[in-house]
Amino acid sequence: MRCRFFMWLVAHKRCLTANNLARRGWPHNTSCPLCIVASEDCTHLFMHCHFTKHVWERVRTWSRANFPIPDDTFGSTNKWWLMARKRAPKSMRRDFDTVVILVHWTIWKERNSRIFQQECSKADRVFELIIEDIHSWKAAGCIIVF
Repeated sequence: MRCRFFMWLVAHKRCLTANNLARRGWPHNTSCPLCIVASEDCTHLFMHCHFTKHVWERVRTWSRANFPIPDDTFGSTNKWWLMARKRAPKSMRRDFDTVVILVHWTIWKERNSRIFQQECSKADRVFELIIEDIHSWKAAGCIIVF
């Protein structure tokens, strides 16, 4: 449930990223903690960040699925998700949605680890954590095909 609620926050651009912290007057660092190149907001963090793109490329290669990588051509996570979901066979769409949520959740945890624990993992390590979670979620019955 926590991951689903988090994905709702992502879809509505309500994550506590730098831009949302600034609106509330809370202390924050404006740069993206994953790439240190651009200002952090939900769209950048989950769609346009080079770190995130690398993680998605690894997921796509591993899954052998033909979905577009989130990038600057998509204005929002929702638009990307709907387009990518259409490329998945109907029988695999539920699993695809679960993996999308898991990838977003893991990227968020990496972002928070960098901010709060000053611990950084490379994109390849984040990908490995995603695969570990996919196997755990599969054992729990949350994923069928992967």
